[in-house]
Amino acid sequence: MNKFVHLRNYSQYSLSKGALRLNDLAKYCFKNKFPAISISDFDNLFGALEFSLECRNFGIQPIIGCNLYLKSNKLNDGYVLLICKDKVGYQNLLNLVSKSYLVNSDHYNPYITYEDLVNYNTGLICLAGGEFGVINKNLSKNKDTVKSLVNYLKKIYKDDFFIEIQKTDSKINLAINDFLVNLSLDSGIPIVATNENFFLESNFYDSHDALLCISQQKYIDSEDRIKSSKDFYIKSSKEMYELFSDLKIACENTLLIARKCNYFPVESKPQLPKLQNEKLSENQILIKYSYEGLKKRINEFDIKNKSKYTVRLNYELKVITKMGFSGYFLIVADFIKWSKNSDIPVGPGRGSGAGSLVAWCLSITNLDPIRFGLLFERFLNPERISMPDFDIDFCMQGRDKVIDYVQQKYGFDNVAQIITFGSFQAKAAIRDVGRVMQLPLSLIDEICKMIPFNPAKPVTLNEFINENSQIKKIIKNNSDIKKLFNHARKFEGLLRHASTHAAGIVISDKKLNEIVPLYKDPKSEIPVTQYSMKYVEKVGLIKFDFLGLKTLTVIHDTCKILRRKKVDIDIDKIPLDDNKTFNMLKKGITTGVFQLEGQGMKETIMKVMPDRFEDLIAIVSLYRPGPMDNIPTYVNRKHQKESVEYPHKDLKEILDETYGIMVYQEQVMLIAQKVAGFSLSKADLLRRAMGKKIKSEMDAQKSNFLDGCIKNAINKNQAENLFNEIAKFAGYGFNKSHAAAYAMIAYQTAYLKANYPVEFFCSLMNCDINNSDKLSIYCDEVKKLGFNIISPDISFSDTEFLVIDHENGSKSISFGLGAIKNIGENSIKEIIKDREQNGKFKNLSDLLQRVSNNVLNKKILEALIFSDSLKSLEVNQKFLNDKIDEIISLNSHYHKNLNINQDTLFAEENLFDESLNSSGYDSWSHEYKLEKEMEVIGFYLSEHPTRKLKLVFQDLKVKNLSNLTDKINNATILSESYIAVINEINERTSKNGKRFCFFSLADDTTQIDAICFSEVLESLTFDLKKGKVYNFKISTQVKDNNSRFIINNIKDLHNKINLVQNYLVKLDTKDLNIKRVNNFFKNCEEGNSKLSFIIKFNDYEIFVESKKKFDLDYEFLNKASNIKGILINKDNKNS
Repeated sequence: MNKFVHLRNYSQYSLSKGALRLNDLAKYCFKNKFPAISISDFDNLFGALEFSLECRNFGIQPIIGCNLYLKSNKLNDGYVLLICKDKVGYQNLLNLVSKSYLVNSDHYNPYITYEDLVNYNTGLICLAGGEFGVINKNLSKNKDTVKSLVNYLKKIYKDDFFIEIQKTDSKINLAINDFLVNLSLDSGIPIVATNENFFLESNFYDSHDALLCISQQKYIDSEDRIKSSKDFYIKSSKEMYELFSDLKIACENTLLIARKCNYFPVESKPQLPKLQNEKLSENQILIKYSYEGLKKRINEFDIKNKSKYTVRLNYELKVITKMGFSGYFLIVADFIKWSKNSDIPVGPGRGSGAGSLVAWCLSITNLDPIRFGLLFERFLNPERISMPDFDIDFCMQGRDKVIDYVQQKYGFDNVAQIITFGSFQAKAAIRDVGRVMQLPLSLIDEICKMIPFNPAKPVTLNEFINENSQIKKIIKNNSDIKKLFNHARKFEGLLRHASTHAAGIVISDKKLNEIVPLYKDPKSEIPVTQYSMKYVEKVGLIKFDFLGLKTLTVIHDTCKILRRKKVDIDIDKIPLDDNKTFNMLKKGITTGVFQLEGQGMKETIMKVMPDRFEDLIAIVSLYRPGPMDNIPTYVNRKHQKESVEYPHKDLKEILDETYGIMVYQEQVMLIAQKVAGFSLSKADLLRRAMGKKIKSEMDAQKSNFLDGCIKNAINKNQAENLFNEIAKFAGYGFNKSHAAAYAMIAYQTAYLKANYPVEFFCSLMNCDINNSDKLSIYCDEVKKLGFNIISPDISFSDTEFLVIDHENGSKSISFGLGAIKNIGENSIKEIIKDREQNGKFKNLSDLLQRVSNNVLNKKILEALIFSDSLKSLEVNQKFLNDKIDEIISLNSHYHKNLNINQDTLFAEENLFDESLNSSGYDSWSHEYKLEKEMEVIGFYLSEHPTRKLKLVFQDLKVKNLSNLTDKINNATILSESYIAVINEINERTSKNGKRFCFFSLADDTTQIDAICFSEVLESLTFDLKKGKVYNFKISTQVKDNNSRFIINNIKDLHNKINLVQNYLVKLDTKDLNIKRVNNFFKNCEEGNSKLSFIIKFNDYEIFVESKKKFDLDYEFLNKASNIKGILINKDNKNS
């Protein structure tokens, strides 16, 4: 049978264009007996190494190519396909692809030039035809132009340039082919047959057409778009020879090209930059620095058992040097040392790296692994060859500075970030296909809501259809929906866009474009590898994780504030047994505390009642699906409500810390060492096999485990039970090194909150200054702790939140102007700069004359008015808002004339005084003020609207939401009434298609998360809106020691149906405007509700009942409460 090699294949790495999955492509070639296959993605080599490895697995020759966009000022632009013949060609292709992004690209459109082709042509084969090729794109000019272009390319590539021919049903294509065949005959340039392959089989055509619509943001019905073709599938060798039956040489030349190609990328050994030192090797430097570091640590922490540390250090150094990783440790130690010297906060450790004593001695980590029982073998195991991997946390602002340092030290061409790819997930695929099919948005929304939301284990569309009878019916009865799912299922999992890994950085011993192709992320100045994480490591590059952790900034900034007050804290040396800290934790007061602030976590902490640092490590480890089931046992054993039991008597020492419960992966390793005689290296292999549930590995490890136990006088039955017990746990056991490091950060934040709450929250708020949801929670917490938040004021506030120390010794936090929406940071700086130079603003006129209209535009003035930040200059917000255009005009006119005509300025100053007089002007209602405050601050700062509403609707017998949280660990609370504002609504759909919602609710006492099921949602006759206040009936449901809040009913407080039946109003005669009160009640409509008054006169209270009945709805009561002298149930305390 005649053989054929396809040279144009666009994989899924031709993002949102190609649909060939590389594993499927290699399998297809093997099944259909293609000897070789090429990859030719548009503008990139993202999949080159993966493609090479997949092909080799199936015995297929991989051919590496790339379809690059060729730009010229004289010719029409188009693509050229460049294919590697050898290693030099591959290197030149890397250079061209990298240059197209890093040098030539205008961010989104990479390209190469004809000069680039000349400079990087060796070892490359060139094809320039095909539907998107530069030859086709220039045939519209004239045929002489194309002949010149062909001759030019022939001159560059000599015998490695081929005239490319394709056959489709198009009449234009037939005419082009006649010209190309004649050109080949006249020039002697060989001709080669290709096909544009975007998908495997012909039945993918309609779906591919939809994919191209998604890529171009067009509809399927649109005419002005690139369309797919029924020819864009991989034809068999037989089909290609039949298609080119009149030109067999064109098919045979595909084999000629394949034989010319003898290079493809392969896996390589790790390569690290070599540290320059004339006297010492890397191993010697590591040993020297490690012993110096240990000596320092022993003195610092007054360690007594020095020999234990020395023995462990010797062992670790032996393993590290033997495995060739000394350089890795030294590189990490160097940039961490630089960071600390540059006052950039670094985390105590993360991941299994915290188990290394060498890392602790080099100050890479800040946790003593011996003290906390952390194991080196969990990090680096001589019997499990893998790269060490330190994940380093830096503060958010300092992370980029550290990367800059690394670039400068190792060379800008040797350092890069790592690419990642986003794929079509189930809901996204449905939404995208629905849009290009122009299906109703409401219909698509309904379908997407039916798809279960599970980030931990996303449901595929096939799983969704199999499990949901309702969607099966819809698909069966609706042809459009059937087509929608047909397309979406084919797209699901396909790559759709590229981005940059959040943390990963590679550092190379030579220029990176000699090893991998490079990419440019428009959002970053640092080059990015075109290979993803998995393949970057396979090509021998070493990954370092530079993570940004906001909490480190919070800790650092808190300590900075304290230092300015002469309170000097070394956060790494705080006592780990601070009573204030543990007392606060036991009460569940953990808002703002790293890792411990969620509602469920608060409940767990209050049950555990931690009184030692080890409890925090356990809590961080246990509070996850799976291990969570052990929390009740941990709690009961800790508080001696049940006895501590061990799987075997010999395991007491290992499991004593966690009350006989296996919590950590390290415990699995120590158990295997203790009972089965495993080395810790072999025990790590056991842990890994158990975690991955690989049967063959499990069986082998079980046999070794049983043999070891029997040698240690443990009978076979006991050994089997022990193995099964360990295996059950190992699947979800947590890495103690990681848990300990994060428990340390949690403890540090808890310590600062317990001992320096105002400074801590001030720093926390500055780190989240643009996140109003977080600021709302923090402000509530500060108030709960007994401190005030000073509302923003242009005369006193700064850009950021500030700690204010009062003369009486109390403290407050001044709200930062930078947290107000629609006020730019530069505008705030200009206002504060003027205030610092020329003193506080005396009044509104003074502000407008000192600060120009470039700063005080309408948007900024509105934000200042709505947030009441001008109150020290003018208290009437309604006046300011109504006159805003006049204020802007005055400000603009004044500054326009400032340097032109000084004589008119005095007259203009008088005009300011006349125009800015607010005496006698109406004010906004209290409710409206709060509404506007909410608009620009994002939450209620000055007062929560629920506080007054609870008084207004006293007959509803409302409770405070804090009642729920205070009693969270008690038995089930029956449904009770609450008035709360909706902060967030997240709607979901259950497996059986029913709606339910997660709510974030708040009142003036606390915030809670609650769930509302379909029965309540379906009964509502009004729409629920975020930011609005409603009356909720809420109960607490306790199940399996976990509790949740259930919404049983929702009422609209503004609805006339919910009238207050009886109401008691107090009148204070000292402040009362009798005339105004009389007019108000006289003008009110009659209704069905009784109104009674208590009139305070001297020391007497006179009770009066009105004969007239009123319509006591929300609006009536709110207006009444704003009249001076009317006290709305002021002495009533809601419980």
